[in-house]
Amino acid sequence: MNTIHADSGAEVPTLLINGGCKYPGANGPEEKLVAFEAALIELQLQMEQSFYNIARSTGHHSVIIYDRGILDVAAFMPRRLWPVLLKQNTWLREGLLGVLERYDLIIHMTTAADGAVSHYKYDDREKESIADAIALDHRIKASYQGHPNYHIIDNSTNFAQKLERTLASVKETIQG
Repeated sequence: MNTIHADSGAEVPTLLINGGCKYPGANGPEEKLVAFEAALIELQLQMEQSFYNIARSTGHHSVIIYDRGILDVAAFMPRRLWPVLLKQNTWLREGLLGVLERYDLIIHMTTAADGAVSHYKYDDREKESIADAIALDHRIKASYQGHPNYHIIDNSTNFAQKLERTLASVKETIQG
């Protein structure tokens, strides 16, 4: 079985920003934010499709692991703009629906800020507060509600056990 780690440290927002694209900020001009997020999703969709096509071409069963999913974007923008983004981009709305069918499993590993604060580390550039990290985590969780195979891995155990529970969810999906 092939395992493909599709993020490999190159999340789509990082690729865009390192490529010179300016993130307008969650409270920036709405039209610029919608355009940025639409471009981000389009690139994410293409990246996912490329990994999927390459995995299929091997002729082997494969597991593709993404660090971030398409619907994470909804958590990073004001809630009122998500329907605007979808309405303005019919191709995007249709692509999102197809991609979710391709996600056999959604695993949400709860931020350490929520229950394991002593292990929480933030990105120095963002300096997000613990409360902000928890709020974002809750928005990301809400983005995937309703997926038929959605597992939330909380902080009720130490990190090694958290990883074991995550791996158990993956194995259960593969073997089920």
